[in-house]
Amino acid sequence: MVEQWSEEPCVASSILALGTDMKVTALILTAANLLTFACSTPAATTSQSPAVTAAATPTTTSGGASATATASPTTRAGFATYESPILGYRITMPDPYRRLIFVVNSGSAETLGSEMYTRRTELEERELCLRQGELPQREWETDVVILTYRNADNVSAALFANTPRVSGGQAFSANRTIEPVNVDGRDAVRLVWEPTKGGETAGYVIPANGRMYVLMPALASLPSQLPKGWLDEIATSFRAVTPQPAPAPTPSAAPTPRCGV
Repeated sequence: MVEQWSEEPCVASSILALGTDMKVTALILTAANLLTFACSTPAATTSQSPAVTAAATPTTTSGGASATATASPTTRAGFATYESPILGYRITMPDPYRRLIFVVNSGSAETLGSEMYTRRTELEERELCLRQGELPQREWETDVVILTYRNADNVSAALFANTPRVSGGQAFSANRTIEPVNVDGRDAVRLVWEPTKGGETAGYVIPANGRMYVLMPALASLPSQLPKGWLDEIATSFRAVTPQPAPAPTPSAAPTPRCGV
């Protein structure tokens, strides 16, 4: 059972579906094996600022359970720390990033869940949804996706990155080199685009909690228009927390119109 919580009336929906190969082109869907770009509207939305010290309870679009995800200010002005109790991590994002979508798989599959963070406002997200159709837009280049897998075999981050998650698919290390790094005191890896493609950070793979966390931009454009190191600052703020149990599956909510219209 995949349950999805969205904090937007229209989102680039993240689902736990596997099988699409990643292609290295001018626009690269760095998490294409786990992302489809479609918009949906939940029955209700939250409008809480990420810098407010309070719990935000997202609304489920495919199940009735709730998941508590907190956002609180940090000691640095202009940053907010998000905690994901079910997936088991916290991360610090620069303003105006905010949580866009949360997905959890309450079954036993390797894919446990994912979250996406965006800099767009609710209005900007709806306008993008209306404009984009089903195709990815350059605005997604700044979106950050955190994919969470069950690491039942307790493999290293390097081995995980080098192993396709589905038969016939590509590994996260495809067209990238692997650099060992330490994140939260853990032996993680940094994925770097090959020198012929810019040599910029493509993502991170971080082991913790018997899980593997893969952090990537939702869309990569080469050469990148973003400041060098922007993703490194976010990824290295990753901290593991004790995971909470996933909510029990509930009947799916009725589908709502795309983009809320």
